[in-house]
Amino acid sequence: MHLSKKVATTIVVATLMTFIALMTPASQAQYANPQEGGSIPLPAGVTPDLTYESISYMSFRPNPV
Repeated sequence: MHLSKKVATTIVVATLMTFIALMTPASQAQYANPQEGGSIPLPAGVTPDLTYESISYMSFRPNPV
């Protein structure tokens, strides 16, 4: 049984889209902050207990890739 090129392409694209949707971090966003109330801004005059140093990265790619 031979599938037409159009049907085979549709099946492959649908399968890839399903895998991509399952692997994206957005589907796990509900577990990002399990604490009660989540992340909230600090009130005025409050000093945070922890601070983190931010590190910046730059990435360059040739145009066109």
